Amino acid sequence: MNWKQALLSLLFGALAMHSRAQAMSFPPPAPRDAPGGEVQVDGRVNCPYMSVKGGIAYLQVTVRAGDLEVSAGRRPLNLAVVVDRSGSMAEEGKIENVRNALYRLVDELRRDDILSIVIYDDVVEVLRPASRVSSKSEVRRLLDEVYPRGWTNLGGGLVEGFRQAERNACSSYNNRVILLSDGLANRGITDPCELDRIASRYRGKSISLSTMGVGLAYNENLMAGLANNGGGNYYFIERSNDLAALFRQEFNSLSMLV
Repeated sequence: MNWKQALLSLLFGALAMHSRAQAMSFPPPAPRDAPGGEVQVDGRVNCPYMSVKGGIAYLQVTVRAGDLEVSAGRRPLNLAVVVDRSGSMAEEGKIENVRNALYRLVDELRRDDILSIVIYDDVVEVLRPASRVSSKSEVRRLLDEVYPRGWTNLGGGLVEGFRQAERNACSSYNNRVILLSDGLANRGITDPCELDRIASRYRGKSISLSTMGVGLAYNENLMAGLANNGGGNYYFIERSNDLAALFRQEFNSLSMLV
């Protein structure tokens, strides 16, 4: 069976799925190269059940190729990072670990990449409007000025992150919003169903969403559901000092998208 036949088989299998179908796992397994010149295809659906009345379901397909070189390099990134700066981020050095993770992320960016940074407590602020990364030291300086305060307007931060990404969204970029929170949405839009609809709507505009939940007090169902509907990855981060490694994992995932 060649890779095209395998892909078609996978697609038809997903459409015929039943109650034993498993939802998308978070975070996704680390990519493994296929042996030799083989191509491996697998996929996950975003819901465990399909209504007999029909509806929309998403299938995430992963194609892994071994011993192949991509000479063109990665596609430029259009990345919006949305960071929770509520009062609880002062605990256990969370905000310092966020800064360190973002420092490393910025170091990986190229001049043709677009970066925006949104911070939120009960107030939503655009720390860095969407623009190309011409000065990494300027980005670090902006991050140094972020400190914890206030409540958690997660919905407002998410919407603004999507708006920033939408400004430059196009097919020549990988368009992604990364949402980070350690708490519960208690200001602005708090209804999980409404937030899921927002993520789905922007997914239809080719802007995907990955979420990172830090600690033990955040709403895991909300964060996992947002990533599910947004077509990205969900990360559970028990120790905030793991943030840098997971930001790196997310960056690698973006870099390998074709």
